[in-house]
Amino acid sequence: MGQIVPLALGATINMDGSCISLMITSLFMAKIFGIPVTGSIITTIVIAIMVLSVGSPGVPGGNLVCMTLLLPQIGVPAEAVSLVMGLYPIMAMMQTCANVTGDAVVTTIVAKQENLLDMKKYNS
Repeated sequence: MGQIVPLALGATINMDGSCISLMITSLFMAKIFGIPVTGSIITTIVIAIMVLSVGSPGVPGGNLVCMTLLLPQIGVPAEAVSLVMGLYPIMAMMQTCANVTGDAVVTTIVAKQENLLDMKKYNS
């Protein structure tokens, strides 16, 4: 029996798709509500998204909860999430694709560095 390669810790922390969607959605909402996007707003968004991506639940629609927490920090009412709820299933598919791709790449790199990757199988 071969060795078991554990998935990197990044599987629960590395939420690339969620981060991208939270950033785009928050900037979109700021534009809709006429909030000027300054350097301090962007810094606030980036720090909040880093914290939210670590605590983001791995359940369908969990990112909507994170969005509800993020938007009031930049002056957008939390009710604005309703504007993107209808599009969320499509966004969630793209987020999942980005999250899984990021996890697979990192896991492959770690396995190669630890000499646990069978390059013969990998290349075939």
